[in-house]
Amino acid sequence: MEKTIRAWDSGFVEYMEEMVGHPNYKGMPIRRNAEGELLWLTELDSESQERLDWAQEKADELEMIVQPREFAQLMREIHPTKIHVCKVCGSRMSIYHHYPTKHLLKTLNKEFKQEFSENDHIGDIWDKILANGEPKVWLRQFFQRTFGLSDIRGIGKNEIITMCEKICSEQSKRLLSPGATTNFPRVFDGYQPENRCCIAGDRAEHLSETLGYIAIDQKTYKFWNDGNLHGANAYSKSKHFEDKTVRHMGPVALGFVHDPRYLRTVEDEEQPAIRNRLLVEDIEAIIQVESSTGVPAMSWYSSEMWMHIKKNYMKNPQKVSTIYRNALLQNSANYFFIIKSIAEKSNGYGRDFLIDAFLDPKSEVFEFTYEFDAWGNITERITIPYTKNGEDPAERYVQEALEAIGDYSERALSHLLPDMTYDERFELSRICWKIGQQEPNGCQKALSDLVISIEKRLTQEMRTAKSPKV
Repeated sequence: MEKTIRAWDSGFVEYMEEMVGHPNYKGMPIRRNAEGELLWLTELDSESQERLDWAQEKADELEMIVQPREFAQLMREIHPTKIHVCKVCGSRMSIYHHYPTKHLLKTLNKEFKQEFSENDHIGDIWDKILANGEPKVWLRQFFQRTFGLSDIRGIGKNEIITMCEKICSEQSKRLLSPGATTNFPRVFDGYQPENRCCIAGDRAEHLSETLGYIAIDQKTYKFWNDGNLHGANAYSKSKHFEDKTVRHMGPVALGFVHDPRYLRTVEDEEQPAIRNRLLVEDIEAIIQVESSTGVPAMSWYSSEMWMHIKKNYMKNPQKVSTIYRNALLQNSANYFFIIKSIAEKSNGYGRDFLIDAFLDPKSEVFEFTYEFDAWGNITERITIPYTKNGEDPAERYVQEALEAIGDYSERALSHLLPDMTYDERFELSRICWKIGQQEPNGCQKALSDLVISIEKRLTQEMRTAKSPKV
Protein backbone atom coordinates (compact mmCIF):
# COMPACT_ATOMS: atom_id res chain seq x y z
CA MET A 1 0.00 0.00 0.00
CA GLU A 2 1.39 3.43 -0.96
CA LYS A 3 1.87 5.94 1.81
CA THR A 4 -0.34 9.02 1.74
CA ILE A 5 1.77 12.14 1.20
CA ARG A 6 0.61 15.25 3.05
CA ALA A 7 1.91 18.78 2.88
CA TRP A 8 3.56 19.61 6.18
CA ASP A 9 2.31 22.63 8.09
CA SER A 10 4.37 25.77 7.39
CA GLY A 11 4.88 26.28 11.12
CA PHE A 12 6.48 22.86 11.36
CA VAL A 13 8.78 23.62 8.41
CA GLU A 14 9.95 26.77 10.23
CA TYR A 15 10.37 24.73 13.40
CA MET A 16 12.63 22.21 11.62
CA GLU A 17 14.90 24.93 10.25
CA GLU A 18 15.05 26.57 13.69
CA MET A 19 16.08 23.31 15.37
CA VAL A 20 18.70 22.39 12.76
CA GLY A 21 20.26 25.83 13.11
CA HIS A 22 20.32 25.79 16.90
CA PRO A 23 23.74 25.29 18.54
CA ASN A 24 22.33 22.57 20.82
CA TYR A 25 22.19 20.26 17.77
CA LYS A 26 25.50 21.27 16.21
CA GLY A 27 27.03 18.28 14.45
CA MET A 28 23.85 16.15 14.45
CA PRO A 29 23.66 14.32 11.08
CA ILE A 30 20.83 15.38 8.76
CA ARG A 31 20.44 15.45 4.98
CA ARG A 32 18.41 17.47 2.47
CA ASN A 33 16.75 16.27 -0.73
CA ALA A 34 17.34 17.64 -4.23
CA GLU A 35 14.89 20.49 -3.53
CA GLY A 36 16.78 21.48 -0.39
CA GLU A 37 14.11 20.19 1.97
CA LEU A 38 15.21 18.69 5.26
CA LEU A 39 14.93 14.90 5.53
CA TRP A 40 13.65 15.11 9.10
CA LEU A 41 13.03 11.38 9.44
CA THR A 42 15.72 8.91 8.46
CA GLU A 43 15.18 5.36 7.24
CA LEU A 44 18.93 4.68 7.00
CA ASP A 45 20.50 2.50 9.67
CA SER A 46 23.84 4.19 8.98
CA GLU A 47 22.47 7.67 9.66
CA SER A 48 20.62 6.38 12.73
CA GLN A 49 23.90 5.02 14.08
CA GLU A 50 25.63 8.34 13.41
CA ARG A 51 22.91 10.10 15.38
CA LEU A 52 23.26 7.59 18.22
CA ASP A 53 27.02 8.18 18.32
CA TRP A 54 26.43 11.95 18.35
CA ALA A 55 23.92 11.61 21.19
CA GLN A 56 26.30 9.51 23.27
CA GLU A 57 29.03 12.14 22.88
CA LYS A 58 26.53 14.83 23.84
CA ALA A 59 25.46 12.88 26.92
CA ASP A 60 29.09 12.45 27.95
CA GLU A 61 29.66 16.17 27.46
CA LEU A 62 26.72 16.94 29.77
CA GLU A 63 27.76 14.18 32.21
CA MET A 64 24.41 12.44 31.80
CA ILE A 65 23.96 8.69 32.36
CA VAL A 66 21.59 7.40 29.67
CA GLN A 67 20.12 4.03 28.78
CA PRO A 68 21.88 2.39 25.81
CA ARG A 69 20.43 3.86 22.63
CA GLU A 70 17.54 5.35 24.63
CA PHE A 71 18.15 9.08 24.65
CA ALA A 72 14.73 10.48 25.54
CA GLN A 73 16.07 12.23 28.64
CA LEU A 74 18.94 13.76 26.67
CA MET A 75 16.73 15.00 23.83
CA ARG A 76 14.36 16.57 26.34
CA GLU A 77 17.26 18.23 28.15
CA ILE A 78 18.79 19.82 25.05
CA HIS A 79 15.53 20.87 23.37
CA PRO A 80 15.88 24.68 23.28
CA THR A 81 12.23 25.71 23.63
CA LYS A 82 10.57 22.65 25.22
CA ILE A 83 7.71 23.35 22.79
CA HIS A 84 7.10 21.06 19.80
CA VAL A 85 5.22 22.10 16.66
CA CYS A 86 2.85 19.57 15.04
CA LYS A 87 3.62 18.79 11.40
CA VAL A 88 -0.08 18.22 10.63
CA CYS A 89 -1.92 21.14 12.22
CA GLY A 90 0.88 23.41 13.46
CA SER A 91 -0.22 23.26 17.11
CA ARG A 92 2.42 24.06 19.72
CA MET A 93 2.56 21.65 22.66
CA SER A 94 4.88 21.09 25.61
CA ILE A 95 7.31 18.17 25.45
CA TYR A 96 6.81 17.75 29.20
CA HIS A 97 4.14 15.57 30.81
CA HIS A 98 1.54 18.34 30.86
CA TYR A 99 -1.53 16.68 29.30
CA PRO A 100 -4.08 14.41 31.02
CA THR A 101 -4.27 10.70 30.27
CA LYS A 102 -7.68 9.10 29.76
CA HIS A 103 -7.63 7.97 33.37
CA LEU A 104 -6.99 11.45 34.78
CA LEU A 105 -9.41 13.00 32.29
CA LYS A 106 -12.21 10.74 33.49
CA THR A 107 -11.46 11.67 37.10
CA LEU A 108 -11.31 15.42 36.33
CA ASN A 109 -14.56 15.47 34.39
CA LYS A 110 -16.34 13.53 37.11
CA GLU A 111 -14.91 15.55 40.01
CA PHE A 112 -15.46 19.04 38.58
CA LYS A 113 -18.39 18.45 36.22
CA GLN A 114 -16.56 19.97 33.26
CA GLU A 115 -15.52 18.59 29.88
CA PHE A 116 -11.78 18.69 29.32
CA SER A 117 -9.82 17.06 26.51
CA GLU A 118 -6.55 15.13 26.26
CA ASN A 119 -5.04 18.14 24.47
CA ASP A 120 -5.73 20.61 27.29
CA HIS A 121 -2.61 21.68 29.17
CA ILE A 122 -2.88 20.84 32.87
CA GLY A 123 -2.17 24.49 33.70
CA ASP A 124 -5.11 25.60 31.55
CA ILE A 125 -7.29 22.98 33.21
CA TRP A 126 -6.34 24.41 36.60
CA ASP A 127 -7.35 27.91 35.46
CA LYS A 128 -10.66 26.75 33.96
CA ILE A 129 -11.62 24.95 37.17
CA LEU A 130 -11.01 28.08 39.23
CA ALA A 131 -12.83 30.23 36.66
CA ASN A 132 -15.83 27.93 37.07
CA GLY A 133 -16.05 28.94 40.73
CA GLU A 134 -14.39 25.97 42.44
CA PRO A 135 -12.58 26.90 45.69
CA LYS A 136 -8.80 26.91 45.29
CA VAL A 137 -8.36 24.84 48.45
CA TRP A 138 -10.46 22.02 46.92
CA LEU A 139 -8.44 22.10 43.74
CA ARG A 140 -5.14 21.95 45.62
CA GLN A 141 -6.42 19.05 47.72
CA PHE A 142 -7.47 17.24 44.54
CA PHE A 143 -3.97 17.52 43.05
CA GLN A 144 -2.34 16.51 46.32
CA ARG A 145 -4.58 13.46 46.69
CA THR A 146 -4.54 12.36 43.05
CA PHE A 147 -0.80 12.67 42.46
CA GLY A 148 0.24 11.59 45.97
CA LEU A 149 2.03 14.86 46.73
CA SER A 150 3.49 15.46 50.16
CA ASP A 151 3.37 18.87 51.80
CA ILE A 152 2.26 21.58 49.32
CA ARG A 153 1.72 24.35 51.84
CA GLY A 154 3.18 27.65 50.70
CA ILE A 155 3.74 26.69 47.06
CA GLY A 156 1.76 27.86 44.07
CA LYS A 157 0.21 26.44 40.93
CA ASN A 158 3.38 26.27 38.83
CA GLU A 159 5.38 24.51 41.53
CA ILE A 160 2.58 21.99 42.09
CA ILE A 161 2.36 21.25 38.37
CA THR A 162 6.14 20.80 38.24
CA MET A 163 5.90 18.26 41.06
CA CYS A 164 3.11 16.41 39.26
CA GLU A 165 5.05 16.39 35.99
CA LYS A 166 8.15 15.00 37.67
CA ILE A 167 6.17 12.19 39.30
CA CYS A 168 4.69 11.18 35.93
CA SER A 169 7.88 11.48 33.88
CA GLU A 170 10.31 9.94 36.39
CA GLN A 171 8.14 7.50 38.33
CA SER A 172 5.89 6.33 35.46
CA LYS A 173 2.68 7.47 37.17
CA ARG A 174 0.19 7.35 34.30
CA LEU A 175 -1.76 10.56 34.93
CA LEU A 176 -0.04 13.03 32.62
CA SER A 177 1.50 12.51 29.16
CA PRO A 178 3.82 14.65 27.01
CA GLY A 179 2.52 16.69 24.09
CA ALA A 180 5.00 14.97 21.77
CA THR A 181 6.30 11.42 22.07
CA THR A 182 9.95 10.48 21.69
CA ASN A 183 11.32 8.77 18.57
CA PHE A 184 15.10 9.02 18.46
CA PRO A 185 17.24 8.45 16.39
CA ARG A 186 14.67 8.16 13.59
CA VAL A 187 13.63 11.80 14.03
CA PHE A 188 16.21 14.62 14.17
CA ASP A 189 14.97 16.38 17.32
CA GLY A 190 13.98 13.10 18.93
CA TYR A 191 10.22 13.73 18.81
CA GLN A 192 7.49 12.22 16.66
CA PRO A 193 6.53 14.89 14.07
CA GLU A 194 2.85 14.74 15.02
CA ASN A 195 1.76 16.08 18.40
CA ARG A 196 -0.73 14.14 20.51
CA CYS A 197 -3.55 16.09 18.86
CA CYS A 198 -2.90 14.45 15.47
CA ILE A 199 -0.86 11.38 16.33
CA ALA A 200 -3.45 8.62 15.99
CA GLY A 201 -3.72 8.34 12.23
CA ASP A 202 -0.25 9.44 11.16
CA ARG A 203 1.62 7.36 13.69
CA ALA A 204 -0.31 4.12 13.23
CA GLU A 205 1.93 2.74 10.50
CA HIS A 206 5.20 3.56 12.27
CA LEU A 207 3.86 2.32 15.60
CA SER A 208 2.81 -0.96 13.99
CA GLU A 209 6.30 -1.41 12.52
CA THR A 210 8.01 -0.62 15.83
CA LEU A 211 5.79 -2.96 17.80
CA GLY A 212 6.48 -5.63 15.20
CA TYR A 213 10.22 -5.53 15.88
CA ILE A 214 9.61 -5.49 19.64
CA ALA A 215 7.29 -8.51 19.35
CA ILE A 216 9.89 -10.45 17.33
CA ASP A 217 12.58 -9.77 19.90
CA GLN A 218 10.30 -10.56 22.86
CA LYS A 219 9.35 -13.87 21.25
CA THR A 220 13.04 -14.73 20.81
CA TYR A 221 13.85 -13.95 24.44
CA LYS A 222 10.98 -16.12 25.69
CA PHE A 223 12.03 -19.12 23.59
CA TRP A 224 15.73 -18.97 24.46
CA ASN A 225 15.81 -17.65 28.02
CA ASP A 226 15.61 -20.07 30.95
CA GLY A 227 12.33 -20.87 32.69
CA ASN A 228 9.28 -23.02 32.10
CA LEU A 229 8.15 -21.66 28.75
CA HIS A 230 5.16 -23.96 28.46
CA GLY A 231 4.05 -23.20 32.01
CA ALA A 232 4.47 -19.44 31.55
CA ASN A 233 2.40 -19.45 28.36
CA ALA A 234 -0.33 -21.54 29.99
CA TYR A 235 -0.44 -19.40 33.14
CA SER A 236 -0.69 -16.16 31.12
CA LYS A 237 -3.82 -17.56 29.41
CA SER A 238 -5.39 -18.87 32.61
CA LYS A 239 -8.29 -17.48 34.61
CA HIS A 240 -5.83 -15.49 36.74
CA PHE A 241 -5.15 -13.13 33.81
CA GLU A 242 -8.64 -12.91 32.36
CA ASP A 243 -9.07 -9.47 30.72
CA LYS A 244 -5.69 -8.40 32.10
CA THR A 245 -2.29 -7.62 30.58
CA VAL A 246 0.66 -9.82 31.53
CA ARG A 247 4.12 -8.50 32.35
CA HIS A 248 7.39 -10.05 33.48
CA MET A 249 8.63 -8.99 36.91
CA GLY A 250 12.12 -8.98 35.40
CA PRO A 251 12.24 -8.06 31.68
CA VAL A 252 13.17 -11.01 29.46
CA ALA A 253 15.20 -8.55 27.34
CA LEU A 254 17.54 -8.22 30.33
CA GLY A 255 17.96 -11.98 30.62
CA PHE A 256 15.31 -12.71 33.25
CA VAL A 257 13.47 -16.02 32.93
CA HIS A 258 10.17 -16.66 31.18
CA ASP A 259 8.47 -18.57 33.97
CA PRO A 260 4.97 -18.51 35.54
CA ARG A 261 6.38 -17.62 38.97
CA TYR A 262 7.65 -14.31 37.57
CA LEU A 263 4.51 -13.11 35.73
CA ARG A 264 2.23 -10.38 37.08
CA THR A 265 -0.59 -8.14 35.86
CA VAL A 266 -0.23 -4.56 34.69
CA GLU A 267 -2.56 -1.83 33.48
CA ASP A 268 -2.50 -1.47 29.68
CA GLU A 269 -1.44 2.17 29.74
CA GLU A 270 1.46 1.40 32.09
CA GLN A 271 2.96 -1.29 29.83
CA PRO A 272 5.12 0.99 27.61
CA ALA A 273 6.52 2.82 30.63
CA ILE A 274 7.83 -0.30 32.38
CA ARG A 275 9.11 -2.22 29.36
CA ASN A 276 12.73 -3.23 29.98
CA ARG A 277 13.00 -1.08 33.09
CA LEU A 278 14.86 -2.15 36.23
CA LEU A 279 14.20 -0.39 39.54
CA VAL A 280 15.18 -1.11 43.14
CA GLU A 281 11.62 -2.19 43.95
CA ASP A 282 11.68 -4.59 40.98
CA ILE A 283 14.85 -6.25 42.30
CA GLU A 284 13.40 -6.58 45.78
CA ALA A 285 10.17 -8.16 44.48
CA ILE A 286 12.13 -10.58 42.27
CA ILE A 287 14.45 -11.60 45.11
CA GLN A 288 11.41 -12.33 47.29
CA VAL A 289 9.95 -14.69 44.66
CA GLU A 290 13.33 -16.29 44.04
CA SER A 291 13.77 -16.91 47.76
CA SER A 292 10.29 -18.32 48.34
CA THR A 293 10.14 -20.58 45.25
CA GLY A 294 13.74 -21.60 44.71
CA VAL A 295 13.30 -20.89 40.99
CA PRO A 296 16.23 -18.87 39.58
CA ALA A 297 15.14 -15.46 38.33
CA MET A 298 17.91 -15.02 35.78
CA SER A 299 18.95 -17.04 32.72
CA TRP A 300 22.31 -18.80 32.86
CA TYR A 301 24.08 -16.36 30.56
CA SER A 302 23.57 -13.45 33.02
CA SER A 303 23.53 -15.32 36.33
CA GLU A 304 26.87 -13.98 37.57
CA MET A 305 25.81 -10.40 36.81
CA TRP A 306 22.58 -11.04 38.70
CA MET A 307 24.53 -12.30 41.73
CA HIS A 308 26.62 -9.12 41.68
CA ILE A 309 23.51 -6.94 41.43
CA LYS A 310 21.79 -8.70 44.34
CA LYS A 311 24.84 -8.21 46.53
CA ASN A 312 25.38 -4.56 45.65
CA TYR A 313 22.10 -2.88 44.68
CA MET A 314 21.37 -1.62 48.20
CA LYS A 315 24.80 0.02 48.42
CA ASN A 316 24.48 1.48 44.90
CA PRO A 317 20.78 2.19 44.26
CA GLN A 318 21.67 4.88 41.68
CA LYS A 319 23.25 2.21 39.49
CA VAL A 320 20.14 0.03 39.23
CA SER A 321 18.13 1.78 36.51
CA THR A 322 21.20 2.85 34.56
CA ILE A 323 24.47 0.94 34.90
CA TYR A 324 23.06 -2.41 36.04
CA ARG A 325 20.15 -2.32 33.63
CA ASN A 326 22.34 -1.23 30.72
CA ALA A 327 24.91 -3.94 31.37
CA LEU A 328 22.25 -6.66 31.43
CA LEU A 329 20.76 -5.36 28.20
CA GLN A 330 24.18 -5.35 26.55
CA ASN A 331 24.93 -8.86 27.78
CA SER A 332 21.66 -10.10 26.24
CA ALA A 333 22.52 -8.43 22.94
CA ASN A 334 25.91 -10.15 22.95
CA TYR A 335 24.41 -13.55 23.81
CA PHE A 336 21.77 -13.49 21.11
CA PHE A 337 24.34 -12.34 18.57
CA ILE A 338 26.34 -15.44 19.48
CA ILE A 339 23.33 -17.74 19.14
CA LYS A 340 22.32 -16.17 15.83
CA SER A 341 25.89 -16.43 14.51
CA ILE A 342 26.05 -20.15 15.34
CA ALA A 343 22.69 -20.72 13.66
CA GLU A 344 23.71 -18.92 10.47
CA LYS A 345 27.49 -19.22 10.13
CA SER A 346 28.27 -22.85 10.89
CA ASN A 347 28.02 -24.32 7.41
CA GLY A 348 24.45 -25.48 7.94
CA TYR A 349 25.18 -27.48 11.12
CA GLY A 350 24.58 -24.75 13.67
CA ARG A 351 20.86 -25.35 14.07
CA ASP A 352 21.38 -29.01 14.99
CA PHE A 353 24.04 -27.98 17.50
CA LEU A 354 21.67 -25.47 19.12
CA ILE A 355 18.88 -28.05 19.28
CA ASP A 356 21.10 -30.54 21.08
CA ALA A 357 22.74 -28.00 23.38
CA PHE A 358 19.82 -25.73 24.30
CA LEU A 359 16.39 -26.66 22.97
CA ASP A 360 16.01 -30.40 23.54
CA PRO A 361 16.93 -30.14 27.26
CA LYS A 362 14.11 -27.61 27.75
CA SER A 363 11.46 -29.47 25.75
CA GLU A 364 10.44 -31.86 28.53
CA VAL A 365 8.14 -29.22 30.02
CA PHE A 366 5.81 -29.81 27.07
CA GLU A 367 5.02 -33.30 28.33
CA PHE A 368 2.62 -31.84 30.92
CA THR A 369 -0.40 -29.63 31.46
CA TYR A 370 -0.44 -27.42 34.55
CA GLU A 371 -2.72 -25.89 37.15
CA PHE A 372 -1.62 -22.74 38.99
CA ASP A 373 -2.38 -20.70 42.06
CA ALA A 374 -2.78 -16.91 41.86
CA TRP A 375 1.01 -16.39 42.08
CA GLY A 376 2.02 -18.71 39.26
CA ASN A 377 3.09 -21.62 41.43
CA ILE A 378 2.32 -24.96 39.83
CA THR A 379 -0.25 -26.75 41.99
CA GLU A 380 -0.82 -29.72 39.68
CA ARG A 381 1.11 -31.29 36.83
CA ILE A 382 -0.61 -33.80 34.55
CA THR A 383 1.25 -35.91 31.99
CA ILE A 384 -0.12 -35.51 28.48
CA PRO A 385 -0.99 -38.93 27.00
CA TYR A 386 1.14 -39.79 23.96
CA THR A 387 -0.78 -40.13 20.68
CA LYS A 388 1.00 -41.45 17.62
CA ASN A 389 -0.75 -39.17 15.14
CA GLY A 390 -0.99 -36.12 17.37
CA GLU A 391 1.09 -32.98 17.00
CA ASP A 392 4.20 -33.00 19.18
CA PRO A 393 4.28 -29.67 21.08
CA ALA A 394 8.00 -30.16 21.85
CA GLU A 395 8.81 -30.42 18.14
CA ARG A 396 6.72 -27.33 17.47
CA TYR A 397 8.62 -25.47 20.18
CA VAL A 398 11.98 -26.36 18.63
CA GLN A 399 10.82 -25.24 15.21
CA GLU A 400 9.38 -21.95 16.49
CA ALA A 401 12.50 -21.24 18.56
CA LEU A 402 14.71 -21.64 15.49
CA GLU A 403 12.37 -19.43 13.45
CA ALA A 404 12.47 -16.82 16.22
CA ILE A 405 16.27 -16.65 16.25
CA GLY A 406 16.17 -16.40 12.47
CA ASP A 407 13.80 -13.43 12.67
CA TYR A 408 15.77 -11.76 15.44
CA SER A 409 16.42 -8.23 14.27
CA GLU A 410 19.89 -6.70 14.40
CA ARG A 411 18.62 -3.19 13.69
CA ALA A 412 19.89 -0.53 16.07
CA LEU A 413 16.34 0.83 16.28
CA SER A 414 15.10 -2.47 17.68
CA HIS A 415 17.70 -3.29 20.31
CA LEU A 416 21.38 -3.02 21.11
CA LEU A 417 24.08 -4.11 18.72
CA PRO A 418 26.69 -6.57 20.05
CA ASP A 419 29.71 -5.17 21.86
CA MET A 420 32.43 -7.83 21.83
CA THR A 421 36.20 -7.60 21.85
CA TYR A 422 38.39 -8.84 19.01
CA ASP A 423 39.37 -11.94 20.99
CA GLU A 424 35.74 -12.72 21.82
CA ARG A 425 34.69 -12.45 18.19
CA PHE A 426 37.66 -14.59 17.13
CA GLU A 427 36.66 -17.31 19.60
CA LEU A 428 33.07 -17.18 18.29
CA SER A 429 34.36 -17.60 14.73
CA ARG A 430 36.46 -20.57 15.84
CA ILE A 431 33.43 -22.22 17.47
CA CYS A 432 31.31 -21.68 14.36
CA TRP A 433 34.10 -23.14 12.20
CA LYS A 434 34.41 -26.27 14.35
CA ILE A 435 30.65 -26.83 14.31
CA GLY A 436 30.68 -26.31 10.54
CA GLN A 437 33.39 -28.95 10.19
CA GLN A 438 31.17 -31.39 12.09
CA GLU A 439 33.60 -31.38 15.00
CA PRO A 440 31.20 -30.37 17.80
CA ASN A 441 33.11 -32.11 20.61
CA GLY A 442 34.06 -29.49 23.15
CA CYS A 443 32.09 -26.74 21.38
CA GLN A 444 29.37 -26.54 23.99
CA LYS A 445 31.93 -26.02 26.75
CA ALA A 446 33.83 -23.53 24.58
CA LEU A 447 30.59 -21.65 23.98
CA SER A 448 29.77 -21.65 27.68
CA ASP A 449 33.26 -20.40 28.50
CA LEU A 450 32.93 -17.61 25.91
CA VAL A 451 29.57 -16.46 27.25
CA ILE A 452 30.79 -16.53 30.85
CA SER A 453 33.98 -14.61 29.98
CA ILE A 454 31.90 -11.86 28.34
CA GLU A 455 29.64 -11.79 31.38
CA LYS A 456 32.64 -11.50 33.70
CA ARG A 457 33.96 -8.56 31.68
CA LEU A 458 30.63 -6.74 31.92
CA THR A 459 30.36 -7.56 35.63
CA GLN A 460 33.74 -5.93 36.18
CA GLU A 461 32.57 -2.88 34.24
CA MET A 462 29.49 -2.68 36.48
CA ARG A 463 31.71 -2.94 39.52
CA THR A 464 34.05 -0.11 38.51
CA ALA A 465 31.49 2.23 36.91
CA LYS A 466 30.82 5.39 38.87
CA SER A 467 27.32 5.90 40.20
CA PRO A 468 25.37 8.50 38.17
CA LYS A 469 24.75 11.88 39.69
CA VAL A 470 21.43 12.23 41.45
